Amino acid sequence: MTMKIPHSFYLNPDPLSVGMKLLGKYLFTFKDGQLTDGFIVETEAYNGPTDKASHAWNGLRTRRTETMFKEGGIAHIYLNYGIHEMMNIVISHENDPRAVLIRAIEPTVGIDTMLLRKGMKD
Repeated sequence: MTMKIPHSFYLNPDPLSVGMKLLGKYLFTFKDGQLTDGFIVETEAYNGPTDKASHAWNGLRTRRTETMFKEGGIAHIYLNYGIHEMMNIVISHENDPRAVLIRAIEPTVGIDTMLLRKGMKD
């Protein structure tokens, strides 16, 4: 039985702790009537304004980074190097831009759909 993570989980300001707790959790999509899921096997923590790898480093706030400054529990999805779509899970409270990148999942349901969406055969 899969249970939804409560909103309060995403209000934790510690991205390392949240990233570790997300490992093994399932990520679902339901698009165009197709269900896909996989469990999270790799995350990366971003500690907001003090983290040079964060989109919000040094308080940078732009149209692109605005979602990072929202209350935790939403996704910050962006195009990396014009090639890869990436997804951060925003955590902490409003105006405290911390996040956890979902680096990898192990697909479990809808693998054929995932391959089709990515234009891949294997």
